[in-house]
Amino acid sequence: MQEIEYSEIMDNIPFGIMLLDHKYKIRYINKKFIAMFGYNIDEIPNGKTWLRKAYPDPTYRHEIIDKWFKEIKTTDYEEKNNAWILSVTCKDNTVKTVNFIPVRLVNGDYIITCEDINEVYGQANRLLHILNIDPLTGLPNRQSLESQLRLLIEKAKQGKQRGSRSALIFADIDDFEEINHNFGYNTGDEVLIRLAKILRNSLRAGDRAFRFEGDEFAIILKSISMAEAKLAAERIQKTINQSVLVLDYTKHNFNVSMGIIQIDGTMDVITLISNASQTVQRSKKLGKNIISLF
Repeated sequence: MQEIEYSEIMDNIPFGIMLLDHKYKIRYINKKFIAMFGYNIDEIPNGKTWLRKAYPDPTYRHEIIDKWFKEIKTTDYEEKNNAWILSVTCKDNTVKTVNFIPVRLVNGDYIITCEDINEVYGQANRLLHILNIDPLTGLPNRQSLESQLRLLIEKAKQGKQRGSRSALIFADIDDFEEINHNFGYNTGDEVLIRLAKILRNSLRAGDRAFRFEGDEFAIILKSISMAEAKLAAERIQKTINQSVLVLDYTKHNFNVSMGIIQIDGTMDVITLISNASQTVQRSKKLGKNIISLF
C-alpha cells in the first residue's frame, strides 16, 4: 500500500524522475519522464541502454560517461549534485535540452530529476507575459512602461548625439466616465480596446503604446524631438477623432487629450510620469481634444 502511494506521488510530480540502483539497473521512472522522452522502463532497463538511446553520438556519450564516473569518485559534497544540462535524443528522434540533477543516496542508489529547459523557459515567458501585459487591451502595462522608461532615461544620460532623446505622450479619453455611465462598463471596455488598436496601428516601428491605468494610455516615441513628437501626437489624435464607434445603435466619435514630455535624462521615472500626467490634465482643463507640451 505504501509503495502504491509513493508511486502515485512520483507520477504527479511535474518533473521527470529516474531511480538507478548501484549496479545501474533502472528501478523506476515516473510518468513525466516517459512523457518527456517517450521511453518506458522496458525499453531502458539499465543505464547502459539509456545512454545508448539518449546519446547516440559515441563521442558525446563517452563525455557523459566520463563526467558520471568523475561525479561518483569526487568526495567534495559541494561539487556533487550539480545540475547537468545535456542534449537528449527522444524516442521520436527529436532532441531536447534537459536539466538533470543526479543525487546519490545513502545506500549507493541514484535518483535523477530532469526538466525540459524549453518547457521551463516557456513557462517563465508565459508568466512574464502575464505580469507585463494588460489583459483587456493586450498592450504592455504600467510595469512594462516603467521598465522601458528606465532604459530610455539611461540612454539619454549617456549621450547628446542625435537620437538619444525620446518622448513620452500621455493620452486620456475625454468624457470616459459619461460613456461608462450612459452605455455601461462593457461599452467602456470596447472603447478602450478600440483606442488600443488605433494606437498600436498608428506608431512607427520601435515606438510602443501602453495602457497606463483606467482610460489613460502612454506612448513612447523613440529618437524624436518635441516638435516631431507634437506632429506625431496630432496625427494619432486625428486618427482617433475619425474613428467611429457604434454605441446603442448610434454612431459616436470620441476625443482624447494629450500631454507630451521629452525624455532627456534629467528626470527619473516617477518624476517623468508625474509631469506627463499633470500635462495631460492641463489639456483636459483647457478643453477637450487638446495637446499640451511640458
